[in-house]
Amino acid sequence: METTAAGEATEIARDLAKKEQDRIIVLGGDGTISEVVNGILGTPVELGMICVGTGNDIARSLGIPYNNLKASLKVILAGKTKMVDIGMENDRCFVSALGIGLAANIAVRANAMKKLKGPVAFFVAAYQAIGSLESFPLRLTLDSRKMEVECVAVLIQNSCYCGGGLLLAPQASMTDGLLDVVVIEKTGRVELMFNFPRLYKGKHLKHPKFSAYQAKTVNIESSVRIDKMFDGDIFGKTPVSAKIAESSVRMVVL
Repeated sequence: METTAAGEATEIARDLAKKEQDRIIVLGGDGTISEVVNGILGTPVELGMICVGTGNDIARSLGIPYNNLKASLKVILAGKTKMVDIGMENDRCFVSALGIGLAANIAVRANAMKKLKGPVAFFVAAYQAIGSLESFPLRLTLDSRKMEVECVAVLIQNSCYCGGGLLLAPQASMTDGLLDVVVIEKTGRVELMFNFPRLYKGKHLKHPKFSAYQAKTVNIESSVRIDKMFDGDIFGKTPVSAKIAESSVRMVVL
C-alpha cells in the first residue's frame, strides 16, 4: 500500500497490527519508518525496512543496508530480529532523534529541496540554516539533573546517527535503555561552519561548545516556543517531555 499523506503510514501499520500480521515491511525514509513504528509500538509485529530516504540514519545506526533494494531484501529474508529501544515524547515516538533549534531548521530546509537528495541535501541545508543561526535560553532536566543553557540546538538521540550521516552521538545505542542528549551551546556562525564537518566523524565532542549527556528522561522548557523535529519531520513545539521506551519494537536486522 502506498501512502499519500502524512500520518497515513501510522494508520496502515496500526490496522495491520490489529489484524495480527506477524511482520510488516516498510519502504521509505526515516520519517516513514517512524510513522510505522508509531503504529506498531507495543505489539509483537516484526518490522522489516527497505531504507530509501534522504537521511537513512536509522539504517546507518542499525548497520543495515540502505538505498540498495537487493541487499535490504536479503536482510529481511534472513529473518534475524532484535528488540530495540524507542524514544517517546508524550504520545509520539522517535526512532532516531528528536531535535530543536538548528536541527529542526535543517530538517525543514532539507525536506523542501526537490533536486538534492541524501547527505548532500542535509549538508547544503545545514549551511543554509547556519547562515540564519539563532540561540535561545533553555531549562533542561536530565533525569534529576537540572541546568540552564543558552544554545543553538539540542538533539535527543536514540541512535548514533542523525541528519543524513552525522555521527552526532557516537556512544549512543538503540539497545542500552538510555537517551543520548547533545547540546550545542551558543556559538558564532563561522565557528560552527568551520567545525560542522567534524560531526560526520564524531569528533565534535572535543569542542567546548558541544556537550553530551545520557538520561532516561529529558525535559526541555523554553521561554519562546520552538519547533520539534521527530526523525526529520516537524511536529509541534516546545516544551519537550521525552523518555526511553526500552525494548519496545522488534526490528529485522543483520
